[in-house]
Amino acid sequence: MLVGLFGSFSRGEERDDSDIDIVYEIEKDQKFSMFKYLKYLSDLERSLNHKVDLVRAETIKADLKPYIYKDLIYV
Repeated sequence: MLVGLFGSFSRGEERDDSDIDIVYEIEKDQKFSMFKYLKYLSDLERSLNHKVDLVRAETIKADLKPYIYKDLIYV
């Protein structure tokens, strides 16, 4: 699994009310259930004390990819 940070936090432009934008990529043969997604989302929001936008890379619309990937920092 690859995980990356994008958006205002990756650019150092975050504000107190900013959410944390995270993109993840998983291999096609990996299973990632809705339950697991919601658990990760809940754990991230609790530990980071921010709202998190957790986005699967394959679901990003083609016209948005350049804007997301230009700021992407893999973690």
